[in-house]
Amino acid sequence: MITPTIFTNYFQETAKKYDVSLEDEYEIAKNLLEETCTQLSQLESQTTENVKQLDRSTTKAIKAKDETTLHEVLQETEQLRAEVEKLKAAVYKDALTQAYNRKWLQDHYLNQDATNHNHLIKDGVLGLIDLNYFKQINDTYGHIVGDKVLQYVTNMLRTIRYPVVRYGGNEFLILFHHSITTDIAKEELSKLRENILKKKFKVQNGSFHISFSFGLSSFSKDTILEEVLEQADQDMYSDKIQIKKRVTGI
Repeated sequence: MITPTIFTNYFQETAKKYDVSLEDEYEIAKNLLEETCTQLSQLESQTTENVKQLDRSTTKAIKAKDETTLHEVLQETEQLRAEVEKLKAAVYKDALTQAYNRKWLQDHYLNQDATNHNHLIKDGVLGLIDLNYFKQINDTYGHIVGDKVLQYVTNMLRTIRYPVVRYGGNEFLILFHHSITTDIAKEELSKLRENILKKKFKVQNGSFHISFSFGLSSFSKDTILEEVLEQADQDMYSDKIQIKKRVTGI
């Protein structure tokens, strides 16, 4: 059996032989793993407490001999229901940005078939967003500043008022309603990008601007997600060429 640790060490040693830098990829993977473990630990703790509360309430209900006690049990049950709803919401959120995560995307937009193809179950327009020069920001100002940038961009994307999914380290999806055309979606994202470009972000040892590139692809029910992403990625590549003519760095 090859454990993840053994595999990681072997992979890194092999990369060194071929002079391949894994620094950024390793850091991204490490951060995502730490976020996931923290989130799972919190969910486990909260779930355990909810089970204990349910047990206490059930025991009290069984022993109840008057309406007052039953009313108390009902109130406790309602509070527990609210906690469970919060817990369900936490499962679908990215720990850092509070954008939706891939599990939310899977449960709300996708249906996986026997061949592991993800079929979309709705119609709409998918926007693929990728931050430009994000590695430079991390390398120059550190990952704490990088995290703040991700949080800021997420909050700005939310102002468009459609679901935002953190799809990768610095990649996001925005899922426009089926009534929105690709032209309207393009107009919305272009306007948002211009507003972000106007803002200068200041840190102790300098300042920088943020920009992103985006691609769009319309989709319909039963379309395969990977095909939609590929089309959006091609569209984003063209957009990235144009935006990097205007924005040459951070």
